[in-house]
Amino acid sequence: MKRHKLLNIHYLGGNGGEFLASYLQRHKEFNKHETDKIENVNKYEFKRDRFDHASHIYLGLGTHKCLAHYSPRKFLQELWKTSNDKWTLRIDHGYGYTVQEEQWIKGLYEDWNVSKTIILNTTEYEGSKFCRDLAQIKVFGKGTHTMADTDDFSQPKEYAVNRLAPLLQEFSPHNIGDIWETPLEFNLYATEEYKKMIPEKFDWLHIDPMKLLHTEDEDEREAQLIKIFDYLGFDYSIVDIGMLLCEKYMQDNKKLYKKRGFSK
Repeated sequence: MKRHKLLNIHYLGGNGGEFLASYLQRHKEFNKHETDKIENVNKYEFKRDRFDHASHIYLGLGTHKCLAHYSPRKFLQELWKTSNDKWTLRIDHGYGYTVQEEQWIKGLYEDWNVSKTIILNTTEYEGSKFCRDLAQIKVFGKGTHTMADTDDFSQPKEYAVNRLAPLLQEFSPHNIGDIWETPLEFNLYATEEYKKMIPEKFDWLHIDPMKLLHTEDEDEREAQLIKIFDYLGFDYSIVDIGMLLCEKYMQDNKKLYKKRGFSK
């Protein structure tokens, strides 16, 4: 029996995926997740389901370097509890989709009655640089990333974010580039990899975060929101609150950017 309906948000760090997910789940069509916000860095946290690890946690599966105690297949086929009447929302950078890739394709697309995808990546250099710097401030600058405890995941949950690059180099067949030196190329390459992963009968919507989350043009922001809800086939019941939340997100990030010594 296939699962009900899924929205994937594929995005690179700094592009606002957790904020977008936290906002979208306000819609009555979605199954609710817990969310949180780290105020001093304006960082939203979209709480994953109990056994749901970001895909890069599986890098090095089968070795002592892997941070997961079970495979993507086991999560996708056995451990993932999803709603039978509401949309499920899942976010991922996709850095580890190459680990049992056929299982990710099956588990995120082929096992669902409906599976939609929003790709939230930048398309121009200035926007790529801006979002890269936000990632530096919100995640990489802190040096660690903390995952929630689960009964089956007993090892320490903090690891240096700078471990991710060597893990990718060692265990991923893709050369995803350097987010620091070539942020636009990094976004463009990841976007194409996301698209290649999506089976032909499934579609996707590409949203540039600079046009949705960081624009001062209200018409542009509204057009992006409407594009999302039209793609999902939802009503516009949370567009108005979305306009206000995106405006605040933009202003808070601009202040944070300047406070941390960047100029835009």
